Amino acid sequence: MHPRTIDVLVFSITYQSIFKVRNVERWMMPMQEEFVSCLSDFGMAPAKAYQQISLELEGDGDPYMDLGSFTAVRMEPEADRLICDHLGKNLANQNEYGETTHIHKRLVQTIADLLGAPNVEHAAGCSTSGSSEACAIAMLMHKLIWQASASRSQLQRAPNIVLGRNAHLVWRKFALYLGVEVREASFKRINRYPLQNVVDLVDENTICVVAVMGSTFSGFCDPIEKINDALMKLNARNGWNVGIHVDGAIGGFILPFLEDPAKPVWDFALPLVRSINLSGHKFGLVYPGLGWLILRDQSIIPDAMNMTASYLTGNTQSYAISFSRSSSLVVAQYFNFLHFGRAGYGAIIERCMKNARYVAASLEAMGCFDIISTLSLPVITFSLKSGSALTEEALCRDLGERGWMLPHFAMPQNIGCNAMRIVIREDMTRNRLDALLDDVADILSKQVRCIPPLKHAI
Repeated sequence: MHPRTIDVLVFSITYQSIFKVRNVERWMMPMQEEFVSCLSDFGMAPAKAYQQISLELEGDGDPYMDLGSFTAVRMEPEADRLICDHLGKNLANQNEYGETTHIHKRLVQTIADLLGAPNVEHAAGCSTSGSSEACAIAMLMHKLIWQASASRSQLQRAPNIVLGRNAHLVWRKFALYLGVEVREASFKRINRYPLQNVVDLVDENTICVVAVMGSTFSGFCDPIEKINDALMKLNARNGWNVGIHVDGAIGGFILPFLEDPAKPVWDFALPLVRSINLSGHKFGLVYPGLGWLILRDQSIIPDAMNMTASYLTGNTQSYAISFSRSSSLVVAQYFNFLHFGRAGYGAIIERCMKNARYVAASLEAMGCFDIISTLSLPVITFSLKSGSALTEEALCRDLGERGWMLPHFAMPQNIGCNAMRIVIREDMTRNRLDALLDDVADILSKQVRCIPPLKHAI
């Protein structure tokens, strides 16, 4: 039996148009593999379209239950309103939206100041659609800088980047696009950075060393100060000029606010750090997708990338890859900086770190898990103890049946270890974490013989 349909003419106030829509009493996209166009012959009333999409998306998981995701899932209601108010402003139209352009510049300067840039007044950088775009721009900049000073014999060989195997896949992807060789240093042990191996891979064609301030797998932070010192000696010995790009997608908005006297030196305080990317949509606490690329100074920008567009009002300069993009998330980042201030960000980061230590201690007390993370960032990567009758895949599946989304994966350090990851975001309350721990303990009690777990860690 087909649903009853009525064709009616609708006037759209928003689009000031009259068009025919089909009023279907009950209509759902069929769950089938073959192609079904979502562009029908007739339109649909806005309320009906909203209802249908909402029903379809009920099949998605709850982002608050996504344990492995780094991305922010909520903002203040006032931020939501600002985002809606400014969705239609194109960030590329710098002269048409001059105050937005001014805010963007202030944000670049503010983040540069957080990262210890030597001359904040003339800070260089840009917002991006995410850290991936920022990494691509940074790689291209480092390649062009190397290219400008390379000898003819050097140019006959491919440039290369050197990184650890814990680096994000995006570096390998954009290296392929840009014709850059990737030289990987393998980890022989978890959380033991192969510094000498990294140094040995550097040569006169190395455009930069990529250091990670927070691995996606475990939150591990590369020892950037030691990398800087080793490269300083190598450059001096060989007459090279190899610098460092810091991938701070995870740790970039954590470490500046972390009150810990033992936290590492990692930013522009180190002379060879020339560029840093950050994710506004992770611990910058803005919705996806917003990234930032911050440069040590203007000299990092190759002349070839300083392109001027003249088809808009006035002339606009940009070295970002994307052009048309809503300004709404840049405004949202500005809101967060004004709203939280240093104290607010610091309190949120401290709470995340405290909750990470709590969850790690509670898991360890169950007697079934090995904690892999160093907990230098609010990321808990853990694995089942060797010989366990339960697998990481089975545990994640059982938790999935209770609504939790916990990723399991093979660690990249060539040591044959499977792992799971919990990212402690700001939205994760102690009550929700206790509910998770109770579910883990309940699954273990039915599947595996472990040391009887404590109710929860203190």
